[in-house]
Amino acid sequence: NQSPTVFKDKEDLLAKLTRAKENNETIYGYCISTHKDTGELELEFMPGEDVFGYVELEEVTYKGSGEENKVHIGRAIDSVDKVVGVKIREIDDSDPSFIRVTCSRKDHVLEMEKKYNEDIEKGLFKENMTVVGRVTGVDSTRVFVDIGADVTAILGVADISRVYIKHPAEKYEV
Repeated sequence: NQSPTVFKDKEDLLAKLTRAKENNETIYGYCISTHKDTGELELEFMPGEDVFGYVELEEVTYKGSGEENKVHIGRAIDSVDKVVGVKIREIDDSDPSFIRVTCSRKDHVLEMEKKYNEDIEKGLFKENMTVVGRVTGVDSTRVFVDIGADVTAILGVADISRVYIKHPAEKYEV
């Protein structure tokens, strides 16, 4: 689980965003909202500063659904109140009182998935290995865990505890 990128002040923030754009580096921001109609994410990079990141719904992930392979708005809603990694596409500082940063979460997710696949090929992930993740859902028989790169691990009730439990909610909550 990632922490937001740290900035000393607004000048440092703008310098790091510019460098990230030029070098295709990932910046981590806090998702403060999702537009209810468009699914656009709004990110805060530094509390108290008028610099906000925006991720259009099509840039939330590359994993769409349905015939048209469209990104479901649920993917955007799942990002609210979480730290998300993004690539910087554009910085509009024409109005210094409100700087709009256009971002892509999709590019970050693709980069992470590529790294995961390389690690699997190298044998760095093995059966019964412990990985860090965030519980995103619990039902009567399973726990759903986000392990990054839009990959969800599913733990069956038998895999959750060494002792018998009736329901996954006895051990995990969202």
